[in-house]
Amino acid sequence: MTKAIFPGSFNPIHMGHIEIIYEASKVYDEVIVLVANNEDKKYPVPLQVRTAIVEKAVQPINQKGNIKVQYLEPGKTTPHFAKLVNCNTIVRGIKTKELPTYESALAESYLEINDSLEFHYFVITDMKTSSTLVREAIKNTELKKGLVPENVRREIEAEWKRVS
Repeated sequence: MTKAIFPGSFNPIHMGHIEIIYEASKVYDEVIVLVANNEDKKYPVPLQVRTAIVEKAVQPINQKGNIKVQYLEPGKTTPHFAKLVNCNTIVRGIKTKELPTYESALAESYLEINDSLEFHYFVITDMKTSSTLVREAIKNTELKKGLVPENVRREIEAEWKRVS
């Protein structure tokens, strides 16, 4: 059985994330979408709320039932979680310009903790999608269709407007 972890803060989840999760679900028997907090960032929407939104957002693409959503306990790391669930594959989404810098540094830091990890990268085809763009759209206007999963669009708007 092949298993992969797709970690992220999903602050909020957007269609680029959904694209990666869907593509990974076609490659792996199980995909764990791991909702986490980056210690260098502040999250106005709590981890458990983001996790619930991600769970709902992936429902339409989870026809095979092989996508699981979990959250990373505060203070824990993705490499430690990977050991805990006996998984050596980390899935990451990239925009082509990111691989040489951010993603390689992240991979190095993960490998210091768990040297058995492998990294599989999916290129995001919608280069204009990002959580930052979604948060800005929420702050300044109403979210347009196509930025976030439609089945959670109103929840995302409500949660992120409440805290902005």
